[in-house]
Amino acid sequence: DIDIMFEAGFSTKYDTTTGKMSTGIGLSHVKQIVENYYKGRIYVDNTIKDYTVFEIAIPIEQIETRK
Repeated sequence: DIDIMFEAGFSTKYDTTTGKMSTGIGLSHVKQIVENYYKGRIYVDNTIKDYTVFEIAIPIEQIETRK
């Protein structure tokens, strides 16, 4: 799912009572903010069993200018 997990609407979560899927806007929103607002990158590592690790890298200049 790594290839599509940042697309708006993608979700693996649903309400077991109603069967409704989640909105799937979380990761797409995070990626947009990191890349467009902070000029950064977001990386995904799923090589650790039972975990997915997200790493966000933001250039220090972007943080310093936003104080």
